[in-house]
Amino acid sequence: MPQTYFLPSYLRNSAYAADCEAALIRSGQISSPLPALLSKNKDVPQVLKITGDQHEVVFVGPAKNSDSDAASVRADHPIPASCGLYYFECTILSKGRDGFIGIGFCRANVLLSRLPGWEADSWGYHGDDGHSFCSQGTGKDYGPKFTTGDIVGCAINFATGECFYTKNGVHLGVAFTGIGGSLYPSIGLRTLNEHVRVNFGQEPFVFDIDFYYRQEKTRMYARVGEAVDDVSHKVRELVSGYLAHNGFTESARALAVDVATQTDTAVDYPAVDTDAGTRQQVRSLIGCGDVDAALELLEGRWSGMLHQPESELLFQLRCQKFLEMVKRAAAVSGQLDQAIEYGQSLQNIYSDPSHKVALQETFSVLAYDDPLESPLGHLLSDDGRARLAEHVNEAVLVYSGRSARSDLEDVVAGLARGVQVNEPGMAFINVHRDFLTEIS
Repeated sequence: MPQTYFLPSYLRNSAYAADCEAALIRSGQISSPLPALLSKNKDVPQVLKITGDQHEVVFVGPAKNSDSDAASVRADHPIPASCGLYYFECTILSKGRDGFIGIGFCRANVLLSRLPGWEADSWGYHGDDGHSFCSQGTGKDYGPKFTTGDIVGCAINFATGECFYTKNGVHLGVAFTGIGGSLYPSIGLRTLNEHVRVNFGQEPFVFDIDFYYRQEKTRMYARVGEAVDDVSHKVRELVSGYLAHNGFTESARALAVDVATQTDTAVDYPAVDTDAGTRQQVRSLIGCGDVDAALELLEGRWSGMLHQPESELLFQLRCQKFLEMVKRAAAVSGQLDQAIEYGQSLQNIYSDPSHKVALQETFSVLAYDDPLESPLGHLLSDDGRARLAEHVNEAVLVYSGRSARSDLEDVVAGLARGVQVNEPGMAFINVHRDFLTEIS
C-alpha cells in the first residue's frame, strides 16, 4: 500500500474506495491515489518553502513587490475523476504582507510562476479581492475576501463539472463549470510571509462535505431509479430476446408460454431462428471441451467465416484444442505426446511474429508438472471455455449479418459503462455496498 494512501470520510463507502480495495488485493498498489501532500518537485519556485510534513507552504522571498513574484505549488497526485467528488481545505495561517493568496487547481502542464487561475488550464479563488479566475488574468466577482484565520475549501463535482468554494464552513456557490480531466489541487502566494496549511482529508473538514456527498448520492439514486423504471416495462421482451438471440430457443419458447399463462394472453413465441440450434450446439461443444466437434459444425455451416483473412477465430479454436489436449493429458497418462505433436503443427502453420507470441503463452502450460494448479491454470479453466464459446457465437451472428449482442446485453453493457467510466455521476454509487449487501 502506498504510504500516502488514505480515504477522507466522505469517500469511505464509495465506488472509488471499493476500486482501491480491489487494487490492493490484486497488486498491493493504488493506480490512482488521491492527493495527499504538497509536491516538492524541482519545479517548485524557490521563493516558496514547503514545510509541516508537506502540508504547509510559506512565501519566503526574495520579493520584487510585483506580479512576477507570484508562485504556486501543486499536490503530489492528480485528482482521480473516478472519485466523483473531491474536496480539500486550506487554513490561512498568515495573510503575510498583502494576502495575495490563490486557491484552486490546475493541469500538470501549467507553470508554477503564476497564481491559480491566471494561466490557461488553471482555476482559482483569490483572497485579496474575492474574485474567481478562470484561465485568464482578469477575475470576476465571486465571494468574500479571505485572510488570516479563515478556512477556505475547494470542491470539484465531476458528475456536474462544477467547482464550488467554501469559507469557514459556508458554501459560496458555483465558481466554475465545465470542469473535468486530470487536475491537481494548487495553492499560490505572492507576498512575503503568506502562509497556508492544506488539509486533503487527513483531518476533519470544517465544511460538512459528507452531507453534501450524501445529497449528491441521493440524486444519483433517483436517476438510477428512473432508468430501472424505464427498463422494467421491457424486461420480459429483453429476456426473451436474449434467450432467442443466443440460441436458447426452447427456453425462449418456455418463457413465452409462462408469460402467457401469468398474463392470460395469447402465446407470443419468438421469431424462428434457423441457426439457433446449431449455434447452441457449438456453444455446448466448446463448453465441454470438444473443440473438434465444434469445428466440424462450424466448417459445415459457416466455413467462410473461419477462413476470412482477418479472422483470428480459427487460430483461437486451435489453441483451445491444444489446451484441451493438455488438460486431458493431466488426467490420463500417455496423451501429453499427442498434445506436443499438435502444438508443433500449430507452430508450423502460424509462424508470423504476432501468432508466435500467443502460441508461446499457450505452450507455457507445459512447463508445469500440474498445469491446472499452475499460475497459468486460468487458461485451462471452464471460464476460458465460456469466453471462447461466447466469442464464437458473436462471430457467427456478425457473419450472418446480425448484431453480436442482444438488446438486453446492450442495456447491461451500457449500465456497466455508466457505473464504471462514462457517466461520472455513477461514481457516487457503490453497487455492491449500496445494493447487494443485504442479498449477500
